[in-house]
Amino acid sequence: MDMIVEVDLSTNIDLDVAALARGGRVVAYGSSEREFKMPFSKSILKNLGFDFFILYHLDKARRDEISGMINRIITSGHITHNIAQVLPLDEIVHAHQLVESGCVVGNVVLEI
Repeated sequence: MDMIVEVDLSTNIDLDVAALARGGRVVAYGSSEREFKMPFSKSILKNLGFDFFILYHLDKARRDEISGMINRIITSGHITHNIAQVLPLDEIVHAHQLVESGCVVGNVVLEI
């Protein structure tokens, strides 16, 4: 892969580094652990880049630009969502437990 947008860097760092092509990038916006070990040697030998951001810290123009790109990708039909489970809203606690357990592959969606 050339790029990974990562929601949980501390959990997936070793997989990310293994999966990335030489010169690849990880763009991380989340991590379940605030401090963790990084596979520096493997990363530097592949010349990998790591970017970190918090969406809410971007200025409005940049957020609007990114939103526009995401909307174009979604409406183009070139993206599919892996829905692991659909649950009624009153099972929200169970939905959170599923996500936090890491046992589901894909999104857990709540019906409203």
